[in-house]
Amino acid sequence: MSEPVTFLAIIKDSVSAIKIDGGGNGGSIVLEVPETSLGGFIQVAALRKQVLRVTIEPTGDDIA
Repeated sequence: MSEPVTFLAIIKDSVSAIKIDGGGNGGSIVLEVPETSLGGFIQVAALRKQVLRVTIEPTGDDIA
């Protein structure tokens, strides 16, 4: 089992960022990852096709 990966991201500010599949297949979320968090983002690329446990925790900061 791989180690947990942590990085900062925001949910992309667009109408298509959060989608719910009408066919009952769940949904998707598009995240924007800043350059300062690219290391974690690259680690996530190695986890493709694996079931992930996702925790969303707001930092309390807003983006400009």
